Amino acid sequence: MKYGRLTLTTETERHRNGKLLIVCRCDCGNRVSARLGDIKRGFVVSCGCARLERVLANNEARVKHGATRSNSSLWPTYHSWHMMQHRCLNPKFSRYKDWGGRGITICKRWLTFENFLEDMGPRPSRKHSIDRIDNDGNYEPSNCKWALPHEQRHNRRR
Repeated sequence: MKYGRLTLTTETERHRNGKLLIVCRCDCGNRVSARLGDIKRGFVVSCGCARLERVLANNEARVKHGATRSNSSLWPTYHSWHMMQHRCLNPKFSRYKDWGGRGITICKRWLTFENFLEDMGPRPSRKHSIDRIDNDGNYEPSNCKWALPHEQRHNRRR
């Protein structure tokens, strides 16, 4: 059976609270576990890729990289990319005014994670974050680097 982007499998697993979860395969290839009732009521429709695609302004992202799972070695890189999307493209993000609200955008190429990863490479460590060299510039390959917190502190608006 299929609900949204999820195809139910015959596998089940128990959550740590004892609830029975159904294992599903998302159209993007990720595996996700959720309660059957939540799936049937439409509370869970994908692994999270559908929500991310709604956030993106032009819906060009297609998550096929497997980095959305926290046990992936690419999770820190994906998380940095994902939060960059929120800062610039999601008006409901708490600090949107500091990025997207003041005109900071993301180059079209980086609307897909695979391209971002190809240009930036994996995040060197969990202490690194994406830094715009020109603080008033956009997120694009020529203006971004991975930086440690002490480097980031030197690149702030007054």
